[in-house]
Amino acid sequence: MAKKITRLPPWNLVQAYSLRWSAAKNRGSVQLYLADKRRNASIEVDSPQELSALGDMLRNESPIFFNPKFNELYTGAEPPGDLEPIRQS
Repeated sequence: MAKKITRLPPWNLVQAYSLRWSAAKNRGSVQLYLADKRRNASIEVDSPQELSALGDMLRNESPIFFNPKFNELYTGAEPPGDLEPIRQS
């Protein structure tokens, strides 16, 4: 009996992004510019907190990938803990 092989979803590298918030409509979006030049993507958000969380993820993590089939962002693997240097005062 052959094993079923699960194919990974089509992740695309995010090369750039922009954030938009409309206070009048209380809605926003994240525009993603993907390495796959054939398409870009947009994620709609319903709160400033969600927009801020996605902005922090895009600003602070690298690399970032996007799956257009499921409208998901994914960060590259990194070890647990914060590897930023400790600042001495």
